[in-house]
Amino acid sequence: MMATDLQIQNLMDSLTNAVLNNENDVATILQQYEGVFDNVGSLLEVIHRLHATLSIQEPSKSFIKHLKRDLFDAESRNRTRSFVLPGRVQVAAGVAAVAGVALIAARRYLAEDTSEGAEVSVLPQ
Repeated sequence: MMATDLQIQNLMDSLTNAVLNNENDVATILQQYEGVFDNVGSLLEVIHRLHATLSIQEPSKSFIKHLKRDLFDAESRNRTRSFVLPGRVQVAAGVAAVAGVALIAARRYLAEDTSEGAEVSVLPQ
């Protein structure tokens, strides 16, 4: 039987979890995946070696302090600067927005008055 990648991944996940949880009986796991992968013994040995070799490392206080400072400095540099527009620019923008809405409303109102929705030009030609 040819094993799929998913079956092999599930087998490796189950074996790794068993090693991490210090479960010595992997025979039940191997029975569940019987015939999926032939070289389980060598891979199980690699999992045990990695578990014995790799250990949890805590970062030093100096590293944590430098990392926090770097992250907060980068965040403050990336903030967008907000600024207030001068009053006359705000008024001009408001007038333009109102005129735009009025133009759209007028076109719709005039389009409803015509038969079959024929186009009506708002501006004289």
